[in-house]
Amino acid sequence: MRPIPFLGLATLLTLVALPALAGGSGVTVGSGDNKGEVRFFAPKGMHMNKDYPWKIKDGSGNTVKHVKNGDFAFEKSEHPAHATVVPAAGTLTGGYCDNDTNAPGAGCHVFHATCTSSTCTVNAE
Repeated sequence: MRPIPFLGLATLLTLVALPALAGGSGVTVGSGDNKGEVRFFAPKGMHMNKDYPWKIKDGSGNTVKHVKNGDFAFEKSEHPAHATVVPAAGTLTGGYCDNDTNAPGAGCHVFHATCTSSTCTVNAE
């Protein structure tokens, strides 16, 4: 029996699978309460950063939409922290932060999503 090729194959499979598991920001997308809304949910233990300049830019880099402060909700027992956006075609840039700012490695993070006029998909980063 030759265990080295088996270990080599297992290591290779692990290395190939890691980027898929580690990719993305942890931000998820769902439907808003009203037709045409998209809701971005912060990962557990984090909140959407309403102070970050959320915006959607078109392919030319022009800002086509700003997200208003009233479109943010902090985490409660019945729902996670989220931001509600009426999408427009382009790339959305948003931010989220750790709830415990004193934790090691805590801070704020930026994410990007590709949007159409009806939906958004968070980009793997």
